[in-house]
Amino acid sequence: MPDQDGYPTEVELDRIRMWPIDDPRGWLGFIQSCWHMADWGWHTGETRDANSVWTLHHVSTGGWSGNESIIHHAELNRALWMQVWQSTRRGGHYEFLVPA
Repeated sequence: MPDQDGYPTEVELDRIRMWPIDDPRGWLGFIQSCWHMADWGWHTGETRDANSVWTLHHVSTGGWSGNESIIHHAELNRALWMQVWQSTRRGGHYEFLVPA
């Protein structure tokens, strides 16, 4: 859980950075549990193609430094980041796609 001010702890950031590469769903779930104002800045839905169902996460940092720190540590976990990252837009907006 984030600290008393809502910032992620060093332990949480280390877990994000070191998360096992075979668990992208768990990784994003953990990140969401650390996210400040997730009810505003984290939206999840399903998308489909001809063969698969995917979970699409629309994530916004809101410019908040704690969320920016989470994103930074997530990017350091290159193997997972490259598995799920779809796009980044100016202003701290990210999209992640995970097989359902």
